[in-house]
Amino acid sequence: MYISKYNRDNGMTILEVVLAITLLMICVTYILRSNFAAYKYTVQIDVQQQLTYYAQGAIEAALINPDYTFVSNSISDMSAPYNSFSILPSDQPLGYSVEDVNPYLQKIRITVKSSLANINQVTLYTYRLKPES
Repeated sequence: MYISKYNRDNGMTILEVVLAITLLMICVTYILRSNFAAYKYTVQIDVQQQLTYYAQGAIEAALINPDYTFVSNSISDMSAPYNSFSILPSDQPLGYSVEDVNPYLQKIRITVKSSLANINQVTLYTYRLKPES
């Protein structure tokens, strides 16, 4: 076996090491940013869905008991994210809006919002028979 005294294959040079670390850092940064964006939007979707469920529960309560009054501060002692939800005030003292559609039906509207950033408010509508007076 012949060994040359001019053999320069002694490993990687400093330039090659710096270039490899730079490429590794670029790839890791891209992966971390994409994971952060995916997590951020997943959390927003989850909160939006929970906001919808909360509004559905509120509208069910309004259907069952026409005199039910929503108090926004009653949810402040709940766990996150429900403690950031509030039912928007309406023109009615009950906390939800009731419009007469015809002599037999009322349209109920409930709007719920979150104090978290970048979360849209949810407005649900439903109909109920007018209570007999």
